[in-house]
Amino acid sequence: MKHGERITRFLRDETGAVTVDYVVLSGALTGVGVTTAAAVSGGVNTLAQNIASELMGTSAQTQNILASDGFAGGDRAGWTGGTVMDIDQFGELLVMAAGETMTRTVEIPEGTEQVTFSFDVASGDTVDLETAFFYLNDELITHLNSQSRPTASEETNLAFLGNDGSTPAGFSARYETIRINENIGGDPYWKDSITRVYLTMDNPPPEVTFAMTNNLNEGIDNEFYGLDNFEVSY
Repeated sequence: MKHGERITRFLRDETGAVTVDYVVLSGALTGVGVTTAAAVSGGVNTLAQNIASELMGTSAQTQNILASDGFAGGDRAGWTGGTVMDIDQFGELLVMAAGETMTRTVEIPEGTEQVTFSFDVASGDTVDLETAFFYLNDELITHLNSQSRPTASEETNLAFLGNDGSTPAGFSARYETIRINENIGGDPYWKDSITRVYLTMDNPPPEVTFAMTNNLNEGIDNEFYGLDNFEVSY
């Protein structure tokens, strides 16, 4: 039998182990897969980077900061009322005396659909359901009620928005408890609290004035409301 006939016969022969055919076929498919992956990997990486960039850009656009005050070093620029005090674990706070009002006016870009005021409210020492009130452009938005307990007491401190957080039309309010039922600063006899408050205003005017006041009835050395980490964003 000639050599060429042997090759032809071999190619036409359908007998033999199935595994031989499977190995050959698998090898071919693997080669195709490797080649395809190499061809598209660069494009996939580029697409992933583009998606990440777009997401980061969107996040940045939705968190434009108009004001940010932490009162470090006694800085209270832009504020009227209040005194910056460094109180133990509370750190530096803008603190109100009894009946005092603190205000901050912020310019709002034209076309802004919604603006958010967020801040920490520190409630210290003998606050006994006295109230901190929050206003935007002279409109009472909500208020915070706080109840301090003695350090040795098993009773839990209270800190919550009054009226179940209900607000006038065009506004919303919510809060988060940051720390509560522990002595944070001031008189060690009393447990204190820190509450983060969020006030949102729809279709704000070109200027919005935030105001915070209280109905405390004792001096700062006995009880206080303080403000920290104040931020305005849109």
